[in-house]
Formats: sequence, structure tokens, C-alpha cells
Amino acid sequence: MSATCRRLRRIARSGAILALVVGLAACSSGGGADSLSPGADGGSAVGGEGEVTGDAARGPIEGDASEDRQVITTGSITLVVADAIEAADEAAGIAEAAGGRVDSRTERDDVAGVPASAYLTIRVPADEVAAAVEDLKALGELRTLSLDRQDVTLTVTDLDARINALQVSITRLEDLMSTATTTADLLEAEKALTERQANLDSLQAQRNYLGEQVALATLSLSLLPREVIPVPAPGGFLGGLQTGWTALINAVNRTIEVVGVLVPWTVLAGIVVGVVLLVRRRRPPRSSRPEHQGGPSGGPGPQSYPAPGPAGPPAPASPGGGAPPAPEPRTTGTDEA
Repeated sequence: MSATCRRLRRIARSGAILALVVGLAACSSGGGADSLSPGADGGSAVGGEGEVTGDAARGPIEGDASEDRQVITTGSITLVVADAIEAADEAAGIAEAAGGRVDSRTERDDVAGVPASAYLTIRVPADEVAAAVEDLKALGELRTLSLDRQDVTLTVTDLDARINALQVSITRLEDLMSTATTTADLLEAEKALTERQANLDSLQAQRNYLGEQVALATLSLSLLPREVIPVPAPGGFLGGLQTGWTALINAVNRTIEVVGVLVPWTVLAGIVVGVVLLVRRRRPPRSSRPEHQGGPSGGPGPQSYPAPGPAGPPAPASPGGGAPPAPEPRTTGTDEA
């Protein structure tokens, strides 16, 4: 008996899950068409708790089709002004007077002789773009102006349809969760509901961003002084002469800069050399030693003998047969003196 009860419960649970899957498929395929069906009052509505009216439906309206277009307007303006900071304040006032705002503002002060400049990103209502541009042009001399319009009607229509379909699907899932009989069915429906709610939040964020871009135009404003505007250099001989003169001036400036860098090092090197020479001059001289007249090994030097004179006549032999007498030394004129 218990086995039969378990089998019946399994069959009932499978049937409930199958009904849930079929219901979700019907929501995905037919929800968009149901949500965009016109109601009795001419607007778009969905019966029950999934009713969507007003801007959420965004269905086609009768009359001129151009009123339904969703257009994003962007522009860029470059002005030459006498005082960039003061002109930036006036531009911010123009944006606020038109019902817009200033999203970003960058100012560069006067540094090293370069005049100040300013850059702004302002947002004005789309229907006030023409008037705002005319007011901004009056701040100075216009150099560049560009306006761009991007039609995003198809993207907005697709987002609205997907948002409506998800809203209907979420409503039906909530109904299924309220009638779920088992925990498994409840968990399955809750998981599907969480996924669809996340998708709905993402689509709504995209739709809100596009709506804000369509409602407010974006204008990038550059306020420059006259000195910042580049002037083209002359060509031909005059252009070459100007280029050569500029190169010569730059070379002279670089040479002077190098000399200025080397002067302190030269002074320092001169001081060091002067100190070294002064120290060497103040040292005592080395003691002189007597010249050594000995031989190479320190012994007595070689003796000098008088050069032999010319051989004279042989001396007569002594009468006793002994050795002959020694010859008398020869005297020179120096010895006699």
C-alpha cells in the first residue's frame, strides 16, 4: 500500500513540474504579444496583475510617426575667447538656464605665459539644443561646430518589448509559486523567478540610460585663448629661413646651457688642482747624498797609472853584475814649476 502511495506522489510531482515548464514556455512565447495588445482606452495593457500602461508599454501611437523617434544628440563646439574662465562660467549659466547641467569642467590656469583655457561637458534638453548652441556661439569666436544625431528607436522598442514580456513572465511565476504543492515545485519556480528578475533589472537599466541620453543632449565645449590657436608656418624660402633661424637660436641656447652646467664643475676642479699644487710645494726638499767614487761593488776604485813614455836607450849594466839601477822619474814642466 505504501509503495502505491509513493508511486502516485511521484506521478503527481512529475505532472506539476511538467505543467510549470509548459507555463514558462507559454510566458516566453506569448507574453510579448499579450503585453502589447491594445486595451479599450487605446493604450497598451495586460490583464490581471501584469497590467502595464503609460511609458512602460511605449506602443505605437496615432498621428505623426516622427514623434515616436528616439534620437540621441551629441555635439562639439570650439570657441576662441578673451577670458576662458569667465566664458566657462557663462556657459555653465546657459546650460542651467536651459534646464540642463554641467557634467564635467576642466580649467587650465595661466602658467609660464600660456593663457588659461577651459573644457566643459554640458547637458541640455534635446528640444533646447538649437537655442543653447546659439547662446554659446555668442561667447566668443566660433572655430568648429559639429552636431550628430543617432536614431535608437529600434533599440528602445526592442528593450520595451523584452521588459514587458519579462514582467508578464514574473507575474505568472509568482502565481505558480502561490499554488505550488511541493517543495521541489516551489524551489524550481523560485529559481526561474530569480533569473527573470535579474534580466528585467538589466534591461530596465539599459532602457533608463537610453532614455536619459535621448532626453538630454551632450555638448563638448572647448574655450581657448587666441595664442593657443596654431598658425600655419609659411612655406618656401621664408619658411626655410624661419626654420633655420629658430634652429640657430635653439643651438645657441643649448650651448649656453651646457656652459652653465660645466662652470661649477670647472671651478671645483680648479680648486682641487690648486690644493694639490700647494701641498706639493710646501713639502721639504730631499737631502743630497755624496757621490760614491768606489767601484760597482763598493770596493776601492781602480788605480791610475801614468802613461808610459817612449822607450829610452837601455841602461848600462852595473859593474857588480847586479840589477840595473831604477830609472829616474821623468819630470814634466808642471812638476818643475
